[in-house]
Amino acid sequence: MLIALAAVFDPLRLVVLAGCLAIVICIPVAARRRKLHIPGYVGIAFVAFLAALILGRVVGLPRIIGTPMGIVLSVLFFLLIATTVGSVVALFFYRHPEV
Repeated sequence: MLIALAAVFDPLRLVVLAGCLAIVICIPVAARRRKLHIPGYVGIAFVAFLAALILGRVVGLPRIIGTPMGIVLSVLFFLLIATTVGSVVALFFYRHPEV
């Protein structure tokens, strides 16, 4: 039981979790403040998702799995997915400018 909890609270996982949560929260906050327009958030979501798909494919290669570079690319993959989710959520929080 204790070993299972130690595996769940691995420092790298906690850092990735904190980074992903920060991204998912900060992007909708910026949308609420009208820092970018709707096509910008859609473009960010599309590009981040496409990059994450390509990166996920690269990370799955047998020569990359388990290496330090594979770990870095995996962290980057999760951050890109968080950017995609944050950009999609930002579309719901975006305030249209008054005319």
